[in-house]
This record gives sequence, structure tokens and C-alpha cells, in this order.
Amino acid sequence: MLKFNKILREEIEKQDDFGWINDTGTDIGSDAYFNENNICFDDCRNDYDCEVCFTDDAVYYHLDMSSNYDGPKALQNVIGEYDWHYIESALQHGYSAGDGDYHEYDYDEFNYFGHQLDDTQRQRLANIVRTLNPNIENPLQPIQEDSFNDYFALLKCPTLKGKLETASDEILYAMGSAVTQNRWKSIVDAIDDWQQKTGIEIEASRYYNVFNIIVPMKLYGSYMASNSNPTPLGFLENSVPMDFLVGTDWDQWWYDEYGTEGSEDDVEYAFNKFLDDAEEYLEDGGYDECIEQIEEIESKGWKYSNSNSSGYGLYIQSALFTQPSMMYPKQLVWVLNYNLVKDEVVGVYITKTNQIQSKWSALGEIPKQWYEGDLNSIKPATRKFESDWRKYAKKSPSDAGIEPELRDTI
Repeated sequence: MLKFNKILREEIEKQDDFGWINDTGTDIGSDAYFNENNICFDDCRNDYDCEVCFTDDAVYYHLDMSSNYDGPKALQNVIGEYDWHYIESALQHGYSAGDGDYHEYDYDEFNYFGHQLDDTQRQRLANIVRTLNPNIENPLQPIQEDSFNDYFALLKCPTLKGKLETASDEILYAMGSAVTQNRWKSIVDAIDDWQQKTGIEIEASRYYNVFNIIVPMKLYGSYMASNSNPTPLGFLENSVPMDFLVGTDWDQWWYDEYGTEGSEDDVEYAFNKFLDDAEEYLEDGGYDECIEQIEEIESKGWKYSNSNSSGYGLYIQSALFTQPSMMYPKQLVWVLNYNLVKDEVVGVYITKTNQIQSKWSALGEIPKQWYEGDLNSIKPATRKFESDWRKYAKKSPSDAGIEPELRDTI
């Protein structure tokens, strides 16, 4: 340390440009990271072999990137990898750092959406809800109670529920995209503002694999004058000018930003489209047909799902060939989608897989028509499979997974 300080002092005394350092009465100093091997003077601002370059107007840091830490080696004790990710991305990409990314809202967040509606949108929504629920006292209650998702039940018809679900997906995506963009904007603006206030310039260069920091010499001189043992590393880690960059929890800064500004146009378009589609659906008489179907299903003691299709109407999901009471073996894995009004099987899916599926394979190939959607072939195919399954289940109910108390339902 003493030998290096002596070398620095001799170098300074030989150059008039560094005369200001003599006025401070201090040495530049070396430290655990910067020493005679990586500190240079004068004509070295573009010399990336010098990690610290002292010139007459500025100190240039060319910090090497670490091989085992995603960030500059010299700063790994003060900037974590997560924080470095935000700094580097902000410097390299600016506002576009978050392009294509979005904050993923869950559906509970949609409960608070009502506060974004204007008076006209609220009135249109209230009219729709009153048409579907003539005896409702306050159609805007879900908005007032931050329970916007309650409108799914008030819409009753699966077609209308599907339209609101589409709108909610588009709205939450638009808001999530805006949150991400605003988070990056907040970080970029904060770093830019800090650079303007301090005069420090920073640049992350992947091409040279270095992090460049340019410190005005007057600023560095003030640091030296106010510290008893100033060092190049000390300036980066502990100086007042650098504290904002290295001392800020950028990960927390990111998650504290939740603004959705910028999403207003997309949100308004998505919800207005839902209102337009819902009003058109009611005007065209789709609601009357929907209510008739619901009443027929409920009169049989059945329940209907929220699934819908313009071609097939309302569905019910039921385990393979069992009664509408849903009294079926828990281990059955094949589930059919029925159109209850038209009495058609329109699809099938597997709810869980287990050893029973392999035992069922002895019955032959599961009807491929279930997957291809050939309605003319579905009913005879499913009837044959039902017959084969019943024979198999009656012959060996334990192998078929039929619980003893349910065997009389086969």
C-alpha cells in the first residue's frame, strides 16, 4: 500500500493536470481490488485493460464482469444479481426492456375492476343485469363491494359468461402488460434522473463485457477531500454519490410499482365489446332460448356447467354412462360432455389416470370418434363402449374399481 501510494504521488506530481489532488492533502490509494495492476493515468479512457483510469476531467471505471456472479466483479459485495439484472436491462434496453412480458394477474384481481368503469358503462351493465334478473334491487352491488366476479353468476347464460370471461382475460392482460412497462419506465427514469443529478454516467457493454462508470473529477475530488482513506473501490461502495445506485433494493423497487397507466384504451375497448355483444345477444332473443334450456335441465334435477358452444348449447359433465345423480365410482376416469337439450355426446376427456385405464384397454380402442367430433358416429360408438364396459364391470366389479355400495348402479 505505501509503495503504491508513493508511485501514485510521483505520478501526480509529474502532471499539472492532477494538481487539484495536491490541494486535498490525500493519496488516491489502492485497495483490495484496485492496485498498480489495473489503475492507469491520463490517456487511458478507452483502455479496457485499465479498470480505473484517472484523467484530468474524470475517473473512468471499466469494470470486468464476473464469471460466477451476474454482474461486475468489483461490485458483487454491494449489488446482488437480481439488482444487477434491473440495472443492466434498464441501461441496455430502456423502456423496451419489458416488451412482450406482462404481470400475470389472477382472476381475483378482476373483483376490483368496477372502479375503472365510467357512468355510461355502469348504466349499460346495470341494464343487462336487470334484464336477466328482473327482481334484483341493486345491479351495481358487485362493483360497490369489490366483487365484480359476482357478475358471472348474475349473467346466468353460459354464452354471456363466456363473453365476460373473454373480456376479463383481455383486460387483465392489458393491465398486466402496463404494469410491467411502468415498472421498467420507473427504473429507467430513476437511473436517468440520478445520472443527471450527479453527473455520473454509466453504461453496460456486453460487447466488451464491462460495466463503464464515468465520474466527474470534481465529484471524485470531493469524495477524496471528505474521506480519511479514499480508494477507488471505496468510492463505488461507500460514497454518497454512488449510494443510490448500489444501495437501492431494485427488486423491491420493481414490485412496489403497480401502476396500470397506459392500459386505459385497451381496457375500455375490451369491456365495451362485451357490453355490445351482450346487448346484441339479448336483443336477438338468445336469452329466451338460454332460459328455456336452463329451466328444462333444472326440472330434471340436473346441473349445467359454464361451458358453452353456439352449435351444441348447454353441456353437462358426467362420468361414463352413469345416472345424472352423479352416483358413480370415484375411480372412473372417462368423462363425457353431454348436450342435455339435444341429447348428444359432444366430447370426452380424462380426469385422472390410474391402473384402471390399462385394464379398460382390454376392451379395445377407445372410440376415436370422441376426439374427432363426428357426431353421426359418436352415439353408436359410445353405446357400444358402454355395453362393453358394463359387461366388464359386472363380471369383475373390483377390477373395474366399482365400490361395493355402487355396484347396483351398473
